[in-house]
Amino acid sequence: MAVTTRIETSAQYHAAVKRIDEIFHAKPGTPEFEELDNLADAVDEYGSRHFLQGPTDGVDALEFELDRGKATLDEVLPIFGGEDTFAAYMMRERVVSGAQAQQLADLLELPLADFTCPFRDDAKPDDVLIGGTEWRERLAAMRDRVRSSTV
Repeated sequence: MAVTTRIETSAQYHAAVKRIDEIFHAKPGTPEFEELDNLADAVDEYGSRHFLQGPTDGVDALEFELDRGKATLDEVLPIFGGEDTFAAYMMRERVVSGAQAQQLADLLELPLADFTCPFRDDAKPDDVLIGGTEWRERLAAMRDRVRSSTV
């Protein structure tokens, strides 16, 4: 069923979760069951936009926080020392140093372990989705430049 309710704020999210708890045992075919179904879809969609899902590594964490606007690319690039090293990291071809990991953790207010752990085993070297936001467009250009310089 398509989401007919879109959750935009944390308050709406918490209200929806509370309402789901209230009507959790609704019987199929009732208005409450349809409401439950719509709210569950809306909560799931909100969660996919605002919470990290599944296995993560430093690339996932950085990508998520850049998407959320917690930091800008201009704040992150100096930590990497330039675009080429940033692009290589985002393509999971280069790890960060201990000092870089600490700077990223401090900037993004995330655990240091997010940036010192190995890359996800199931991640492709280049699985950051490109396009849609300014920072992703800039990353696409960096990635293309790095790839063309190694050919």
